[in-house]
Amino acid sequence: MMMFGRCQNSGRCSTSTKNKMQAILNDLKGPNSLLWLLVLLAVVFGVFFRFHNLDKKTYWNDEVITSLRVSGYSAQEVIDQIDRKELTPKDFLCFQTPNAAKTAEDIIETAKVEDPHIPPLYYLLVHYWAQAFGSGPGQIRAFSAVASCFVLPAMFWFCWELFANRYIAALALLFAALSPVNVLYAQEARTYSLYTTVVLTASALLLRAIKQKTKQGKFICWTLYAIASAFGLYCQPFFTYVIIAHGMYVFLLAQKKLDKAQIKPFMLAALGTAIIFSPWLFVILTGAREIANNMAFVNSTIATATWFKIVAMNFCRIFWDFAPEHTFIFTYFAVPLVVLMELASIVAIFKAKEERLRLFLIPLIAVNSLALMIGDLGFGGVRAIVARYFLASYMGIIATCAYFFASKFQSGNIRQKITWGILLGLLIFGQFISLCHQTNATHWWSKAANRFTPSVAKTISQAHVPLVVYCYNGQLSDLADVLTLSYLVDPKVKIKMLKQPEQADFSGNFSDIFLYMPTDQMRQHLVNDLNLEVKPMDNVGVLYLVRLKLIPVN
Repeated sequence: MMMFGRCQNSGRCSTSTKNKMQAILNDLKGPNSLLWLLVLLAVVFGVFFRFHNLDKKTYWNDEVITSLRVSGYSAQEVIDQIDRKELTPKDFLCFQTPNAAKTAEDIIETAKVEDPHIPPLYYLLVHYWAQAFGSGPGQIRAFSAVASCFVLPAMFWFCWELFANRYIAALALLFAALSPVNVLYAQEARTYSLYTTVVLTASALLLRAIKQKTKQGKFICWTLYAIASAFGLYCQPFFTYVIIAHGMYVFLLAQKKLDKAQIKPFMLAALGTAIIFSPWLFVILTGAREIANNMAFVNSTIATATWFKIVAMNFCRIFWDFAPEHTFIFTYFAVPLVVLMELASIVAIFKAKEERLRLFLIPLIAVNSLALMIGDLGFGGVRAIVARYFLASYMGIIATCAYFFASKFQSGNIRQKITWGILLGLLIFGQFISLCHQTNATHWWSKAANRFTPSVAKTISQAHVPLVVYCYNGQLSDLADVLTLSYLVDPKVKIKMLKQPEQADFSGNFSDIFLYMPTDQMRQHLVNDLNLEVKPMDNVGVLYLVRLKLIPVN
């Protein structure tokens, strides 16, 4: 197979950037043109899938919270204005749109009070994006799609700095372009695509800073690294794991006597990052109680076997993600194959002649992953089953897999190269098929909290004059439930939010009354105090039981 040239060891590579670019241009005319054609097609399709059907997917709870933050409203403000009123979906959705009355200061203050664990940088950027391009689901998600497009050059640059090999960088770019997990979060109105771009950019800057020979070059690169790291923390505090991994790399270089001169500039850059992030770090420390409430879901418990299965599936989804739910062929065929390939890639990095490769990639993968896994296994919880928490690790795995396949084409006879070429083709084909299914679906596994909301909305909208009653307990998630439903139901639907079951009033000219996610207190009040029988009409999911008919007891 001639689609790869020989992998060039980063320690032996002294070619300038200009010469490298010329080498790529020469490849386009030579025997390696097939590789670059595949990369070009992957980028084209990857960008297409990132924008395909952006406005057709369920705008789920986390995304409506994004729009709420972008609009500048706090949950309490909204609840104060809608409590016990019969409102249309349009009335609710007006709180999902930026307006002149709400400024950037409102966004920051609201995040401080209600979401201190999520810095407001992403919300501020999307606020100005929405003012320019609109605030509908498609327009808001477009910001993430654009940010995800920058993942592609960032991945190429990162691998170029790490491996000093254009073929490995090209393969990593190809994998990142068609990675189902990258595309999934590219189509979600959350910070994850922007965060992924910063992880790769900061990693590339660190590697570039270490290579610099002049004082000016070092100063510029380390300064940019500090700024990029602070930006990463303001995108997602999980960037702390990336900084720890980078610090391990620098200190391991010194311990292995490969480079002792980088500890001081790294520490100075880390100090600069801490100073830039310190204002929001204070918010996080003072908002510990609110953070504990918002993150209570990670303390849930599941069976150990289920935990391991979901973690394995999430790592498989870096490359293959065929279905929104667990299927036999995905769980018991695709997952073992992909996870074994990823483990083989990590072993290949351990065996690499160039020690710097494993010193960088193993911490990048392990720090993030092990911190979450050990936390679950040691103290309980489900942090490690949340795929979006592993994005830094996923990018490291993509880089290791690119190295793994490139090394297989470097060594071995023609028959072995053909075999590995077929396996690579199957891997890429699986990515493509995954994206075809994923981007054409209105619902995917990442929106599990709203798995039944579309069918609930359809059932409600079929009624002639429906009223939806929702009894809330003051949590942000309660408001998110209703806002998500508001995007999906017919405009004729009336929605009423109540803080106490005793506030329920079923008088009015409605053909049907629906209790959306009724609480035990609401059911007891209807039966014991109002002498009504709550009779389910449609069981739309075990957790929801959302359509109920009220029949007076004879």
